[in-house]
Amino acid sequence: MNNIAISVKNVSKKFRLFNSPRERLLEALHPFSKKYHKEFWALRDVNFEVKKGQTLGIIGRNGAGKSTLLQILCSILRPTEGTITTSGKVSALLALGAGFNPEFTGRQNVLMNGVLMGFSQEEMKRRLPAIEDFADIGEFIDQPMKIYSSGMGMRLAFAAAVNVEPDILIVDEVLAVGDVKFQNKCYRKFNDFRESGKTIIFVTHNTELITRHCDSAVLLDYGKIIKMGEPKEIVNLYMDILLGNGQVPRLVKIEDGRNIVSLHGAYYAVPLELGNVDLTKLESLGLPGIVKIDVKQDMVNAGVQDHGRIKDFLHNVPPKDGYSKRKSYNKNEFRQGDNRALIMDYLLVCADRFDPAEIAPNDKIDVYIKVVFNEKVNLPVFGIAVKSLDGIRIWGTNTFLDQIHIPSVNKSEMVIFKFSVKMALAAGDFFLTLAIVERSGNEYVFIDHRTDIIHLLVKSERPEGFHGFVELESESKLISHNKIA
Repeated sequence: MNNIAISVKNVSKKFRLFNSPRERLLEALHPFSKKYHKEFWALRDVNFEVKKGQTLGIIGRNGAGKSTLLQILCSILRPTEGTITTSGKVSALLALGAGFNPEFTGRQNVLMNGVLMGFSQEEMKRRLPAIEDFADIGEFIDQPMKIYSSGMGMRLAFAAAVNVEPDILIVDEVLAVGDVKFQNKCYRKFNDFRESGKTIIFVTHNTELITRHCDSAVLLDYGKIIKMGEPKEIVNLYMDILLGNGQVPRLVKIEDGRNIVSLHGAYYAVPLELGNVDLTKLESLGLPGIVKIDVKQDMVNAGVQDHGRIKDFLHNVPPKDGYSKRKSYNKNEFRQGDNRALIMDYLLVCADRFDPAEIAPNDKIDVYIKVVFNEKVNLPVFGIAVKSLDGIRIWGTNTFLDQIHIPSVNKSEMVIFKFSVKMALAAGDFFLTLAIVERSGNEYVFIDHRTDIIHLLVKSERPEGFHGFVELESESKLISHNKIA
């Protein structure tokens, strides 16, 4: 029995680019078929399979080829080379409302859209009540769509796409639309699809959605698959490519006959004939045809306990990283940044315990962060975050959000900062991320971002008193118990 829902084999997509409409016309009319266009390969030799019931996330920078790939999967575009095989009915959430006629009513558009997707008129009429209920736009369902607000149109389009019970759902960035309550409904529907064993492929720039919902993930860059694998690993690789810190090989561009790849600030030409080279193994440079080319302290003193171990931490300047000796250190952390400053050490304190490997629910912990600056940083920001075992961000804060002004720090200076956190968490494994960033306008520039550097086991001796991750203050009370006549 075939367990493959989607099979993509050697798929490439080429577009012809013209500098002007005039050149397009000249090429069409030229008696000797002279070429006026440039070839642009949006996808090159893409290969992967998705099993039935799996959720695959596709991530990559703008222009990586994600939307082109989804349009090929939905048969909106045809590949220049390669084949796509799908098993079952496909429903797509791409450009919501595309193809809807503004002169027709919402009901008429839903029926026509269903026919275009391959459903019969009778089947769509059967599904119409569920679509109507999900969209929740009331009597506007029978009004021309030209009078709809943009939100109403998107709600109806989303409802029409997800309420036809497809075997395969393809989503491009549009996982939740409309107001907050409708977004909650969208996410519930998405989870229902997953739990019912549907196959899902979706593109998003939201890395937490990838780690939370996907069984596997694909990283695209310049139309090629950089890597396919476990979601958390792919998200970390994507963040490294996005920030371009040089620690991971990065596909820079595709030229005729070769890829240009960046690694540790140097550039290498990789022949296309090598196929889908695993760029993460490029460091060995042992593959044939790969050649190098030339392409042009005082912040925590107040209120600190007078304890010897804390004093040592505050005043000792580490000659090298000190975190590896910590019991709570996670050697599988992911580190990225431009290295203008380095987190050299941290100290975890819980009551009178130092560097505990486990704590109890509602314990308060102090996290000291020691940072040595290699260059001047004008607007430094310290941050901390708590994640679950599967990468869901539960909580996070930083000095900017806490409205704590950190003055500029010069080269060869050391800064120590402390976060105090009440860990009101359920029993389980959790990871802490520590970071030093610089605020630039409305964005953060990573200087030393250490994802999941600390592993903490929250262990409870009593039966669990709540469900979920976080314990909120609550009270239970019986109001009455009366017999009904």
